[in-house]
Amino acid sequence: MTNILDFPATALVAKTVPKNAFYKRAKPQRINALKQFLTDAFENITWLYKLHPSTLKIAAGEQVQEIDVFHCLVKTAKIDPALLLEIDALIPRHTLFVLQYPDRTEVVMQLKTLTPSSVSCSAHIETLAAEELKNKPLCIRGQDMDSVYAYLLGQVSGLHTTTETAYLSASTLRKELNNLHKQLTALQNKIRNEKQFNLQVAMNTQAKQLKNLITEQEQKLTKIVFV
Repeated sequence: MTNILDFPATALVAKTVPKNAFYKRAKPQRINALKQFLTDAFENITWLYKLHPSTLKIAAGEQVQEIDVFHCLVKTAKIDPALLLEIDALIPRHTLFVLQYPDRTEVVMQLKTLTPSSVSCSAHIETLAAEELKNKPLCIRGQDMDSVYAYLLGQVSGLHTTTETAYLSASTLRKELNNLHKQLTALQNKIRNEKQFNLQVAMNTQAKQLKNLITEQEQKLTKIVFV
């Protein structure tokens, strides 16, 4: 397995991981479903990198001790993200997945918080396409593991945030903006099909209000990202 993300060679592991390692912590009633998913979706899974204070020569984090990067050779055109998130939630380490499909490669991760007794995940997967990686490869940056993890999350999400707090705020705003844009598109379609002039005027007023709100939210997002 080559150093496909061009991370430090000291972090390269390149060892095949048996699929049962990913579902053995599942509840008994979920084992068969997750086993079937892993069998159907992946040809093989490789533990590609171990990002750790000892391999990166940086300080340990308060929240993040290690980030494991897994390369997954995908058999199918797409996979169920909910099942990948479910499997990720079983792994008691911070993670990043490189999904190599037959026709494309994606880097995915979700915000994960670990405590001595539990794993808490955001249940929202962030995806970075290989085409974007060609223009701007992932960088490992930070003085400790917490900052390295936050910086990776900012890159994969495309939000370019540098802390988990900023990521959470920016991610929430981005979801709100996506919903606002959908509302605006639906309203503009209704305006085009509306025959009554007075209703067109009323809906145009609503559309203007939505556009103003979108502008305000975009400005807030810019402030978070560039703080």
